[in-house]
Amino acid sequence: DDAHGAGRERRIAAGLVAFGNVAQAQTVIRLGVAQSSIGTLPLLAADQNGFFAEEGIELDTYQFRGGAPTVQALASGSIDICVCAGDHAVRLSSRGLSAKIIAGLTERHGYAMLARGDSEVTGLEDFSGRTLGITSPGSLTDNSARFVLGDLGINPDRDLTFASIGVGIPMRAALDTGSIDVGLFTTPDVQAVMAGGDYKIIYDFRDWDYTALDLIALDRFLSANGDAARSFLRAVIRAQNLLNEDDEALRNVLSEMY
Repeated sequence: DDAHGAGRERRIAAGLVAFGNVAQAQTVIRLGVAQSSIGTLPLLAADQNGFFAEEGIELDTYQFRGGAPTVQALASGSIDICVCAGDHAVRLSSRGLSAKIIAGLTERHGYAMLARGDSEVTGLEDFSGRTLGITSPGSLTDNSARFVLGDLGINPDRDLTFASIGVGIPMRAALDTGSIDVGLFTTPDVQAVMAGGDYKIIYDFRDWDYTALDLIALDRFLSANGDAARSFLRAVIRAQNLLNEDDEALRNVLSEMY
């Protein structure tokens, strides 16, 4: 009995050592998220189903109010990878910080401009003198709004006011209280807001073929952490495939997010 007991203790001790080695081998990746939406579901699913852990990745996630502050954190090295719009990779590279889109999370632009149902605003041509809610200056919402308004000859810096609100609930509150005339909402917040009251879509960016949410990393991170980046991507791709094939897995991850 003593021999069996000693042997069992040695096996337990060996198992604990092995577990400790696995735990120590976990690589921490700091992920900055500009906005959580349908595009970030694979990230949540990978975490929920243990795919990151199986790849030896420990994910630290930081939520930001839009793309601009997220990219600032990426440029400073405060985060390793960001979930943000593809144009930020171009902007970073143009400023001497070589960056790459390592994966596209969406195939279309995810935002739409919403106003209250009783608003006098019916189209972009009515924006002069109004206040438009965006997530943050320099973000996808800011850049997209400036693009379409500029096409109409409206000067965004002179003819209207941009208000930095964030996403989701704060944007809806600003719209409901009249702090803004029009707000930018992402999928599926668009559907939730439209179903919850009298609202109307002023302009829908969701028809645009544009990689609105991507995983972006600086070359300096990828060069130093290539194996970790590949492990991270394997977990994300595995989660995306799961969501495409398993309705229950999709329901589970949607329930957690919303």
